[in-house]
Amino acid sequence: MFIRAGRRATLNFLLTIGGMTSLTPAAYSGAFSGPLGDGRVYVLQTKAETANSWLQAKPDKSVVDLRADAKTGALWRAHAVDNGTYTFEAISTAIGPRWLAVDVNNKVTLQGSDSALSARWKVQTTSDGYFSLTSIAVAQANRLLDAKIETNSLGLALQSDGANTGANWKFFEQAAMKDPWSHGDVISLRSLS
Repeated sequence: MFIRAGRRATLNFLLTIGGMTSLTPAAYSGAFSGPLGDGRVYVLQTKAETANSWLQAKPDKSVVDLRADAKTGALWRAHAVDNGTYTFEAISTAIGPRWLAVDVNNKVTLQGSDSALSARWKVQTTSDGYFSLTSIAVAQANRLLDAKIETNSLGLALQSDGANTGANWKFFEQAAMKDPWSHGDVISLRSLS
C-alpha cells in the first residue's frame, strides 16, 4: 500500500498496546508557550485517591468519566490555542463528539467541535507535577475540571486544594511519531500483526 502525503496532510501514528491508532493532523503554533506540547497525546490521572482515576471519553454516548486504567478511551490530544490555553480531543475509534467541553448547564461533556469557548481550558501548575484545567467559558464560580470520585463522574470545582483533590491532574505523555513524512514523500506500510 502506498500513501502520498499532501501539502497540508500529515500522517501521525500513535503506537498503543495491541495496535496502531491513526490520529488527525494538529494545528501547530510557533508563538505558543504553555506546559503541554501542541499536538501531543496524553493520558490524564486525577490526584484523588480512587480506583477509577483516569479521564476517559465515550464519544458514542457524549460522556466523559473516570476509568480504572489508562487504556482505550483515555487518550487525549492537546491542541494549543493561546498561551496556556488548550482544547482536548479524545482519541477514540467510536463515532461521536470528541472535544472536552462544558455545556450551557456547566456540565462536563463532549462536543462536536473545538471552535467554541466551551471547549477551551487554561492549564496551570498546582503542585508536585499536577495541573488544574480551568474552563474559560465559565465566567464565575466553579471552573476547574474536577473528578467526582463518589459518582465516578466529572464536574467543576471552585478550587484545587482542600477537599477538591480531584481538580488536580497529572499529564502522562504518550509515545507518538510526529510528522515522520514530508510533502510529496511516498511511503509503504506493512502490518506487523
